[in-house]
Amino acid sequence: MQDRHDTSRRSGAYRRFEGSKKKERKAKQTKVYGWLDLVLPTIAICFILNGWYWSLIQIGVNYLIRKEARIYSGAFYLLATAVLFILMTRLYLGIVLTRFRVKESKALSDSQPDTSLLTEPYECANAQGELRICTKDRAVCEKRWKPPRAHHCSICGVCRLGFDHHCPWVGTCVTSSLLPPFLLLLSLIPILVVTAVSPIIPLLCNRIIQALHVSRRSQWITKNWWDRWYSWYFVGGPPGRWIIGILLGVWELRESEADSGDLEHFGYEIASPGVALLVTIGFASLLAIFACVMLVSTLRNIFLGRTSVESYVFSDDDKPVDKRTSRYLCIPSSSSEGQKVFELLPGERLYDLGWKENWRSFTKKGIFSSAESTEAFAWPKINPDVLRRCQNLINEHHTE
Repeated sequence: MQDRHDTSRRSGAYRRFEGSKKKERKAKQTKVYGWLDLVLPTIAICFILNGWYWSLIQIGVNYLIRKEARIYSGAFYLLATAVLFILMTRLYLGIVLTRFRVKESKALSDSQPDTSLLTEPYECANAQGELRICTKDRAVCEKRWKPPRAHHCSICGVCRLGFDHHCPWVGTCVTSSLLPPFLLLLSLIPILVVTAVSPIIPLLCNRIIQALHVSRRSQWITKNWWDRWYSWYFVGGPPGRWIIGILLGVWELRESEADSGDLEHFGYEIASPGVALLVTIGFASLLAIFACVMLVSTLRNIFLGRTSVESYVFSDDDKPVDKRTSRYLCIPSSSSEGQKVFELLPGERLYDLGWKENWRSFTKKGIFSSAESTEAFAWPKINPDVLRRCQNLINEHHTE
């Protein structure tokens, strides 16, 4: 008996020790993510300013207008890129600055509603029809009402109404109120990259081919890069081998052009692209591809009536992705039988109203209105197919 008691005590101490270690790891991760929320937006703003410089000053003014004397096409290019840059910068800064204006939704500070007064179906926490409460941050959210579709962000330390995901590149949570400007921002990035680079695509292609030939023929580059084993592993493996080889060829080309005096006229930075321009365009292209992937994924979730976090937690398969607890739907009733609670089936999308209605609901939100703190909470509408299934179960119960 004493051995059993000692074993139980040791196992309890071990669980407490593991729990404290887990909290420490979580705190360190949150601290790292907090630094990323400051560093990554700063990098993004610097990259935007760098894009302004290359597209407007170097490509538009120095190359198209001053060197090539293409006045009208240069003016049109400047107008198009300036409008796109201004709109993108406005959207990006508007989203980033919400982290300093919005701490939590007003709905989350309201007291928990009385379930006996509710008349519309709602998502509940358990089979007893109770509303969800947050159990995360003790100082802010613990034991406070957590409305349907709200989610606790461990990085920000608060619950967000209409939470979609936390984006470190904007340094804040993307919620339902921020989703329209975020979606427009994702749409503008590839359009802006293509518009900014389009006048010099032939130059870039010729430069890359020329640099590759120079790189392969250069004894110094061949000895220190192409013939070295690390060229197959450094910077992205085999693809990175060719990228670094091309950049080394560009660097050698610029050295020879500087010695011959070919870099002393306006527009030479574009007419003879260097490493800085190629790296900038390379990162911009990767960013455009990433934005396209995010755009497609976000649009798909919108048409399916779900958020990104909902698509992760509850997949369309037979089981939740992270094995979280089941979801329940409570249907209030004025009859003597009281409310009915139903467990959702795997793969059921509780808030999917059909792609047309989902899109109509999304477009009702303004693009430049992101004041989540003043947003009034409205109980989300329930998927009519789910309601129909639950009503059929109620009717079958009555017939029995």
